[in-house]
Amino acid sequence: MELACPANKLGQVTLYQSSRHGSLDGAGAPAFLGAIRPQVVVVNNGPRKGLGQVDNTVKSLTPSGKRTAPYEKNSYQRLAKLPGIEDIWQQHLSLLDPDPSHNTGENMIANLEDTAECTGHWIKASVQQSGKFSVTNSRNGFSKTYLAR
Repeated sequence: MELACPANKLGQVTLYQSSRHGSLDGAGAPAFLGAIRPQVVVVNNGPRKGLGQVDNTVKSLTPSGKRTAPYEKNSYQRLAKLPGIEDIWQQHLSLLDPDPSHNTGENMIANLEDTAECTGHWIKASVQQSGKFSVTNSRNGFSKTYLAR
């Protein structure tokens, strides 16, 4: 938080790989995410780890006893509601919370199941000198190109 609040010392980011498997419990504070304003997010989650969990670690009261502004406790929804977010890519479909509104579109999810047959598909970002970058899902070959802000 010292890097983003009260002054943003990081600036905005174009491509953000989430930490803590995308669970954001203590690693995705609303003030931090709001400060860095990612354009595209890659969530390195597992099928039963991270994304989909509800964050109960951020307290709703400040040290002085005042209520803080409400924030989204579902990790995917918190990312999806960020101003300027264009897309979220996931390593795995969240089996903790398979609700379609708590996961990105299937074409941007590298692994859809948690079985012995899972081949471990990847997500790759490629950057061009022009300022464009592409993100590709190896499971289905889906790729999308973005212009960096």
